Amino acid sequence: FEIYKLEATSRGREASAYMAVLMHHAIRSEDTRFLKYFFETLNKSNLTSWSLISLLRSTNVYKNNIPLWKDLYLYTQEVVIKEGLNPKREMYGLDRGLSL
Repeated sequence: FEIYKLEATSRGREASAYMAVLMHHAIRSEDTRFLKYFFETLNKSNLTSWSLISLLRSTNVYKNNIPLWKDLYLYTQEVVIKEGLNPKREMYGLDRGLSL
C-alpha cells in the first residue's frame, strides 16, 4: 500500500489524506467487500494515529457492516493514548452506536 510508504517517510498527514480519498471511492461505489478486505489485510501497526483516525472517520457510515471496525477503533484509541493525545477529542463521535 502507498499508505505504508508515506507513513514510513514520516508523511502521516499525506497518508491520512490518501486514506480518506481511497475510502471515499470505496464508499461512493458502495464496495463493502473491498472495505472488509481492506480492514482484514491492513497492517495497522505500520500506521500512525493520523491514518487510523482518517480510516475510521472515512468508513464511519459502514461501521456496523465491517466486522473489524470496532477492533480498529479500540486499537486506534490505544495508539492515540500512547502518542500522548486525548482520545475523546481526537476520536470525537466515532464511538456513537458502538457498544463499548
